[in-house]
Amino acid sequence: FTGQQYLRGGDFPAALGCLEQALKLRPTDVNTLNLCGMANLHSGNLARAETLLIQALRRAPKHPALRENLGLIQSRRALAP
Repeated sequence: FTGQQYLRGGDFPAALGCLEQALKLRPTDVNTLNLCGMANLHSGNLARAETLLIQALRRAPKHPALRENLGLIQSRRALAP
């Protein structure tokens, strides 16, 4: 919850710290994978973000928000040098 609040507030380093820790405790939780992926996206770690979203989609393949978030990451990766 705390990581999600930091993410919503734009404090990406704090969000990333909380969500990576939460991921250690709940490595298969789709919501945690998604949130941590988005925190990584906003922190510039596109490879980690993509890995986490792919893991989330393996657990919930029809989830539209996960597909949308993965698309955002892949679009950003395509623009990265």
